[in-house]
Amino acid sequence: MGQYYIVVNVDRKEYLDPLKFNDGLKLLEITGGRSFTLSALALLLADGNGRGGGDFPCSSSSVPDVSEWIGRWAGNRIVVAGDYADDCKFLSERDIAQFYQSDPEAFELIRRYGRKGPNLYEVAKRTFTDISEHMIAVMLQESHLKEDLLEELAYLIRIYGSPHALKESGNRFVRAILKAFTIAGEHFDLFEFAEAINKIAGGDEE
Repeated sequence: MGQYYIVVNVDRKEYLDPLKFNDGLKLLEITGGRSFTLSALALLLADGNGRGGGDFPCSSSSVPDVSEWIGRWAGNRIVVAGDYADDCKFLSERDIAQFYQSDPEAFELIRRYGRKGPNLYEVAKRTFTDISEHMIAVMLQESHLKEDLLEELAYLIRIYGSPHALKESGNRFVRAILKAFTIAGEHFDLFEFAEAINKIAGGDEE
């Protein structure tokens, strides 16, 4: 199966789930091609945004406090954490205690396998905050990023054959982008979008 990764902010106790950006969970899947996970990470790490051309346009955003999300992780400890990573690395005693409190059976399971404790991937997935949907909502405020995200959605509709099949598949990216539109206060209907791209495709064929 290989090793799976998420992007973790150790200090803020937050993380990004690559599947919600339609990236794979393996390291080369996250880093290869067009990676929305890395786009979100760049925005989170940006320092000095809003002072020059090509910066992210915060003033026209409909997302509350969007300027607080650009650069939110700047200066923090960031780890691309794998699920096979070293036990207890980067974790405080409090992190580990909260992990065990969240799942009383975890202590016995980890001890049964002779491990020192949980790793960062396990702790983050169970006790940290996933901010993926909020970052997609932020990315939707910039026209080029929005266009790229919608192109990815259109591609998935074609792959699955219909918006209904895609929605029923439980695809994390689809669920995340629909929630992101809600966070952004923007109306978006998956079926209306599919109909619109079908009309465009039909017009191109003519």
